[in-house]
Amino acid sequence: MKNKIKIILIVLLLLISPLVKAKTLVTYNSATSSTNNYINKFKNYQNFIVQDNSKYSYNGSTFESSEALGLKKSGFLNLFEFKVSKNEEGDTYLFNGLKYWTMTSGTGGKYVISPESPLKYIVSPESNDNGVRYTQYILIVQ
Repeated sequence: MKNKIKIILIVLLLLISPLVKAKTLVTYNSATSSTNNYINKFKNYQNFIVQDNSKYSYNGSTFESSEALGLKKSGFLNLFEFKVSKNEEGDTYLFNGLKYWTMTSGTGGKYVISPESPLKYIVSPESNDNGVRYTQYILIVQ
């Protein structure tokens, strides 16, 4: 009886596994869509998340609207934030060895935090697949 149950479970596992299509790497447009869906599904987000996205994309000298980048209520890391988080050895808590999109534009695409470069970031075409790391601006009321 136990062997039958094991066989049935294995067969079900083999049948269901191909139906699961979770993605860990996506294009830039899919990433912006994903982050917008994520934040909008967060219950009562308007009580905690900053609603004005007009000044959250920063290139080191000027602010831009993150909405212009396709990000409505949240965003991705700015490359400038990544650079200033590095210590004297070039290490940062924002680098975990995985590639992920930033919302900073570069020549030929968007910057990606990446282990492929000694600087730990590269420019990647928006059609390439990279990871996603959401950023939300939280309201702090005193």
